[in-house]
Amino acid sequence: AELEEENTARRAEEQKIVQEAFRQMEEYDLTEHRIIVLTGEGWNPGVIGLAASRLVTKYHYPVILLAARDGVCTGSCRSIPGVDIFAALSSCAYLMTRFGGHRQAAGLTIDQDRAGELLSRLDEYLRENVAPEEYIPELEYDLALPLAEVSEQAVRQMELLQPTGFGNPSPVLLGEVAVDSARAVGRDGAHLQMTLSDGGHSLSAICFGEGRLAGELS
Repeated sequence: AELEEENTARRAEEQKIVQEAFRQMEEYDLTEHRIIVLTGEGWNPGVIGLAASRLVTKYHYPVILLAARDGVCTGSCRSIPGVDIFAALSSCAYLMTRFGGHRQAAGLTIDQDRAGELLSRLDEYLRENVAPEEYIPELEYDLALPLAEVSEQAVRQMELLQPTGFGNPSPVLLGEVAVDSARAVGRDGAHLQMTLSDGGHSLSAICFGEGRLAGELS
């Protein structure tokens, strides 16, 4: 019960930061930048990484979220496959008090009054070192599979590949299907529930966090 209470609080904190970030993005010109850098007063440094991942998924840009407090920012970075965020940070290391990480994720500490310069320097580095094509999102799959072969046994076999993550990504299967039905479910219609078919077989499916798509699928 205590863990569930903490997790609920964490989700609420993350959602608050994501919504504030989306509001800032309304005035953010992506054509002028190669990275998203946003600052929020009082953001919880413990969950900004999760929020940054949400923005990466939505915009397919590398993202740095800075939690500002007393003139100092704690930052969390998440990137896209074609952008080495650690190399980008290394190019302007002099701006930061400290930083560390790897190609796809990093953390940093910086004085708040240098956040604007950080954005400018990263934009400059990325324009010079990363091709624009890297900002075009791609979906890579491992195997095309008919729905009839998506079975409990197949799921158990794929679980043997755990743990998955950076360096050992989860398997991705491609199914060419029709959406027979789609509706929003869960609190505030957050999730997408569907019935899928490929002519010879049908399956029920759930897509978490994508309830907004229910009215757009036919």
